[in-house]
Amino acid sequence: MPAGDAGKDPWLSGLAFTVPAGGLPGGINPVVWSGSYSSDTAGLTVQWQWGAAVYTDFSSDYNDLGVQVIDGSRQSGTPNNYTEYVIGGARGGGGSNYTGSNSATKSVEPCVDDTPPGPTPTPGPTPTPDPLVCVTFDASADSYMKEDKPGDNKGDDNEIRIKTESGKEQRSLLYFDVSSIPGGAIVQSADFSLWVKDVKDGPVDVSLYGLTEDWAEHEVTWNDRDEENNIAWSAPGGTYAMPVIDNSVIADKEIRVHWDAASLASDWVSGSDNNGMLLSAPTGIKREVKFSSHDEGDNDKHPQLEICYLSPGSAMTQPDSAPGMVVTVAPAVFGVFGIAAVPWLRKRRQN
Repeated sequence: MPAGDAGKDPWLSGLAFTVPAGGLPGGINPVVWSGSYSSDTAGLTVQWQWGAAVYTDFSSDYNDLGVQVIDGSRQSGTPNNYTEYVIGGARGGGGSNYTGSNSATKSVEPCVDDTPPGPTPTPGPTPTPDPLVCVTFDASADSYMKEDKPGDNKGDDNEIRIKTESGKEQRSLLYFDVSSIPGGAIVQSADFSLWVKDVKDGPVDVSLYGLTEDWAEHEVTWNDRDEENNIAWSAPGGTYAMPVIDNSVIADKEIRVHWDAASLASDWVSGSDNNGMLLSAPTGIKREVKFSSHDEGDNDKHPQLEICYLSPGSAMTQPDSAPGMVVTVAPAVFGVFGIAAVPWLRKRRQN
């Protein structure tokens, strides 16, 4: 990268494919980015993210797209010549979200390739990877908390909410019981998704965090994680770990939106305490999002967490396990129906 562009995120690569006219069935997994990294210089670290957006028209000639190669007036990876055709779907909400929300950052230290040039070796047989197991969980518990009514419990509501108004913030809590996944399993991806019932007053950038304290669905409030037993949160509004797990910008209703929860699910399967998730958004201007809860009458609109994993003892390389490995990131789930659309997947890299 030119020195003048230091600190900006460059675009690494992208892929487009056409959704059939009849639509996709939804819940397609896995869709995987993978790559091998090497360098002639020791001590480098590569950090990269991915996203996906949906377009009603696109070009099969990538040279026609006018891709934004470095962050500027638009995010890197934006196909500048086709922005008028973006719609909601995949990891994007349409509008001006041309690349979809970024995944969590993946980091790898490339191995140093100091092998002198020589003849290309004859390829050997490709090993057969172990089968990937994918399981979808409904939320076991969910609720939301209200800053201006710190004693209210919403564990029985058929919706959970995010609100950004200062002094009247609302945050949501969810818990998924993933104990059926065998200990020692290698989590390859975890797609967390919610059905959007309504969005008010503009797009909302919703962040996903892992909770560090347990809570009772029908007793949790802004002040207390178990009001009946007088057990307060260490911090009002829910105690959670930093940094953020993933973000999703929500601009449209009546769609399913997604977050990459792979790192969180991997911790749970590895034996870390599973206290569930917290969703929140930066406060300031009043905006609000309503999602269907697990008390919603339509089961297809329940909160879902799909985890794909390899069984214990698998020979396949673990994500982020060693320098020079094949890096696997979580899947993009495309729920596009009844239209001819083109998902645009792109990767961004940071050195």
